[in-house]
Amino acid sequence: FLILRGILKLQAFLEWFMEATYQSGDIIRDKYRIVSILGAGGSAVTYEAEDLTQPDLSVAIKVLSFVQTKDWKLVELFEREAKVLKNLHHPRIPQYLDYFALDTEKDHQFLLVQELIPGKSLGDLVEQGWYFQEQEVKDIAQQVLEILTYLHSFQPPVIHRDIKPHNIIRAEAGEIYLVDLGAVQDAY
Repeated sequence: FLILRGILKLQAFLEWFMEATYQSGDIIRDKYRIVSILGAGGSAVTYEAEDLTQPDLSVAIKVLSFVQTKDWKLVELFEREAKVLKNLHHPRIPQYLDYFALDTEKDHQFLLVQELIPGKSLGDLVEQGWYFQEQEVKDIAQQVLEILTYLHSFQPPVIHRDIKPHNIIRAEAGEIYLVDLGAVQDAY
C-alpha cells in the first residue's frame, strides 16, 4: 500500500512538473530566455536562462509554484530568501538580480533571479568520483568560512542553515561560492 501511494504521489508530481515547468526557449517577462533545467526539488525548479537585455549574462531563475506547495510557509521562506539576497554584496554569493510573481492560467509562481555561477557543486563532483586532496579541502573550508564570516557580520547575523555539498559551488579555477539561501534566517 505504501509503495502504491508513493508511486501515485510521484506520478502526480511528474505530471505537474511536465506541464508547469518552462521549456528551453521559453521567454519570461520579455527578459529571460530559458536554456535548461538546473535542478528541481519539492516545489521549486531552478533554470539556467539568458538575460535578453544583457546577452553575456547567464542567470539562475528559481521558480516556486504555489499550486505545487499550497503552503504559505514555503512562500514566506522564498520571499525571505529574496529579501536577504537583495541586501548581500559578496563576490562569493551569487548576485541578486530580480524577484517577481507571475500568474498563469493554472498557477501562481514566485521567481527569484540571480547571477549564474559557472561550476559544479561539491556534491556533484563527489558523485562523479572526484577525490579532494587535503590542501583542497583546507582551501574550500577557508573560503566557506570567509563567506560565513561576512554573513555573520550583519546585525542580526544572517544564518545560512543549509550548508551541504550541493550548496557549495566550485568554479573551474577553484573559487568557492555559497548558494541556496532558502533556509536563511535573518533575525532571531
